[in-house]
Formats: sequence, structure tokens, C-alpha cells
Amino acid sequence: MGRHVRSWKKCNIPAFLFFIIMAYFYFTATLLRGNMLLSLFLGTMTLVSLYTAALIHPGPVPDAWKHEQREAVRSHEWCKQCDSARPERAHHCHYCGECIVRYDHHCDWIDNCVGTRNHKLFFLFLLYISLSILHFLWMFVAFFRGDNSRTVQAVVAGKTKEVVNLVLLIFYCMIVIPCAIFAFSFLGCTGWMISRNETSFDRNVGSRHFGRGLTRNLMEVFGPNPLLWLVPTIPPVNMPLPQDGFDKLADLV
Repeated sequence: MGRHVRSWKKCNIPAFLFFIIMAYFYFTATLLRGNMLLSLFLGTMTLVSLYTAALIHPGPVPDAWKHEQREAVRSHEWCKQCDSARPERAHHCHYCGECIVRYDHHCDWIDNCVGTRNHKLFFLFLLYISLSILHFLWMFVAFFRGDNSRTVQAVVAGKTKEVVNLVLLIFYCMIVIPCAIFAFSFLGCTGWMISRNETSFDRNVGSRHFGRGLTRNLMEVFGPNPLLWLVPTIPPVNMPLPQDGFDKLADLV
């Protein structure tokens, strides 16, 4: 079975997140008068990580590997839906219609699976949106604690632009706070599992422990170069399977 054709029926969530970031840019530049360069950096990294994780393939099982392992099925799982061998920790996603290497979960937020090729990008999305929210909340608190006599006078005078901006700012903050709770929770949970070389699927099915030490666990998700760990780079399509290519990655450090 082949990969499903994206229908974009769930694009409302990425669109909502795009709105969140655009509003973050707007309030930083206008009412809050914050550090626009920092907002642009955090917001851009958030969107790049989000949409890259959503659009790239999360981790196909290489056809060459399937052919090599066809005669050694006992040492690997067999997928009835794909009618082929699959490596350990791979799982068949019924939404995507194929097996995903190092399967974590199918995420409705990105309408894509989280697998070996986009696990890093998914984590970076959570990291940068959390930092963006923290930056906004810091500016929001500083705005109401600082001297905003001009804004107050404009609101009292009934100037439409200032009144609308202030109402929208408060409404936006009411939206951001629940998002912050979800983002911080997912970030902490995802980071903890990555540090232990676990996936959500591993925990759900009670798989054996795959931990190889903190540094090597991080390398398996983020790659061999620590300088690129926080950069939303795209791994190659023909990247080695985690359990097969891990030692090669470790030798590069």
C-alpha cells in the first residue's frame, strides 16, 4: 500500500498556529514594542519546523532493506498490510497506509506521522513555539507593569485603534495560555522520551529498553553534529535505519 494523498482536511490546525505566530509578530511590533528580531527568529523557526515536519516523509522502510530481509523474517516483524518485513520499532500507520521507521505516533496537529525523519523537527516545533509563548508572556507582563500612560490615555479618549488593539491583545493572551499548557507538557514529555531513546509507541506496547546513554540517545534523533541539533534540517531519504546505522553515526562524533 502506498502513502495516502494529503487531503488537507486537517489544515485548520497548522493554519491556526500560523495565525498565532502572525499575531505574535503584530503585537511585538505594535502594542508591546518588544524585541522584533527575537520574535522573528523564534516565530520563523517555529513555522519552518512545523511545516517541514508536516510535509516530509516521516520515515519509509527502504525497499533494499525489505528485499534483503525477506528471507530472514524471523528476526524481524512482518507487516500483513504491506506484505513485507519491517524493522524493529517500525509500525504500520493506517492513516498513512505504510510502515514508518521508529514510529512515535500519528499527529493530527501536522496530519502526518512522527517517525525517524521528522522526530527532530517535531521536537523543535514544540521547543520554538514554547519559547515564542514565553517571550510573548514576558512582554505582556512587562507591558502592564510598565509606564503605558499614552496607551491608557488613548483608550480613555476612545481612540478606536488603541481600544481594538488592547482588546485583541487580551483575547490573544486568553488563547495563548491554554496553548502554552499543551506546548510545555508535550515538550517536556517528548524531550524526556528522546533522552531515554523511547517513543510513544514503545511505551504503549511495552517494548524493550533501547537506551544507549544520553549522548547517543540524542544523536539518534538529532543527528551526529551537535551544532545542527537546534536547526530544522531535513535528514536524507536514504538515511540508515536507527538500529542499523547508529554505530556509524556514533563514530562520526
